[in-house]
Amino acid sequence: KNSKVVKNINGKLYTQNDDIVQILSEHICNPVKFTSCLQTMYDNGIDTFIEIGPGKTLSSFVKRMKFEKPIKIMNINNVENLEEVIKEVKTNEQNRRCNKLHHRM
Repeated sequence: KNSKVVKNINGKLYTQNDDIVQILSEHICNPVKFTSCLQTMYDNGIDTFIEIGPGKTLSSFVKRMKFEKPIKIMNINNVENLEEVIKEVKTNEQNRRCNKLHHRM
């Protein structure tokens, strides 16, 4: 649909002209620019961040970012969390669609 992917070597969005082989080789040899990636995602309308796996290390990085608008951080570390997050994401998406319809009327 309208998916975008952020390169973690520089925090910029992939383009159709990117040399994927070159970029992937750079991924192996260079540090991740996680803060830049988060900022790019936020700048492109992402307001929900979901961390999958044990611990909350990446979520703590997100919490330290000083975004202007509120964001949502969710963690999945077991099946129950997964089911809860799926339900919440679906509910939030339905609410967004309703809000868009109300704004258009």
